[in-house]
Order: sequence, then C-alpha cells, then structure tokens
Amino acid sequence: MEESMTAKTEISVIFAADDVYGIGKDNALPWPVNAEDMAWFKKHTRGHCVIMGRKTWESLGRKPLPNRENVVLTSKPREIDGYPNFNEPEKYPDYAANMPLHQIINQVSPYFDKVFIIGGKSLIEKSYDLVDKMYITRMKGNFDCDVKVSPPTLVGFKSEHWETSQDGKATFNIWARQK
Repeated sequence: MEESMTAKTEISVIFAADDVYGIGKDNALPWPVNAEDMAWFKKHTRGHCVIMGRKTWESLGRKPLPNRENVVLTSKPREIDGYPNFNEPEKYPDYAANMPLHQIINQVSPYFDKVFIIGGKSLIEKSYDLVDKMYITRMKGNFDCDVKVSPPTLVGFKSEHWETSQDGKATFNIWARQK
C-alpha cells in the first residue's frame, strides 16, 4: 500500500435492505441470492478496503472477500478463529481491531482511494454521518428480518445513480453528499 497525500479518500456505505429496511435474518441475507445485487456489490467494492463488524465477517463464512482489504471491527479481535495466522492469510481478515468506526476510517484512509462500510447494523447506522456516498440496494418486499437499520436521512445528499434490476426485484441507488 502506498500512501496517497494528494487525493481525498471516498468513504461510502454499501448495503441492501428490504421495504422496511431489513438487512438480515439469522445472520444471513434474508432474500434469495440476487446475482445482480452480488455483481453490484463486487463491482463497487473490488480493489478497495471494506470495513465490517464481527457478525458480518461470520456471515461471510469467516473468510475475507477476495481482492479487497478486509477490516473487521470487533471487541475481541484475537477471538476470530485464531487470527492472525500468517501461514494461511486467505482464511483471515487483513486487520481486526477494537476501535471506533471513525478512528479505523482515519487509520486506513491514507492507503485507499475508496473505503466501504459493508455492515452490520451498528456500523451502517454509525456511518450515515461519516460517508461521502451511500450505495443502497432496495429489495422489493418484506422479508421478516430480525435485523433492521434505521433509514438514512438523505438531506444533503443527491441521487447520483438509480437503476432497476432486470427482474424488477431490486433497485440500485447511489446517493452523494453535496459539498
């Protein structure tokens, strides 16, 4: 990683939610796998830093997302199944920490042009006041989720992108903070 002193890092949150802002059920996505949503997520986060909480890490099968710098925020970083284990880096996050979201953002920002907060609930909600952009996928329907996020206040944000999935079951939105 080379430190960049000239460009400002873009901080974003990316998540999918149903009609009532449900984001998860039983520590998994509550809707059937949507290939377009997965491609949207991959397209935007690949090659960048992703920050997640421990439960999101566990929902990913306790494996880092490929081609991304994976940061897990947890109160017990040493309890992530043997982290760190430098003999098998493909099984562990790049970094696990017990610190506030804004602090880890400040710590990783000099090394990346984009940083994405990808979940869970607490990190998504804490990110609303910190981000430059919100990438929000809305899945049509109510999926009886046991985890819901508060809807973001979009005052001060402008819609930069909006599209509907080919099957009509999702919309993909990018909201940019107005300077």
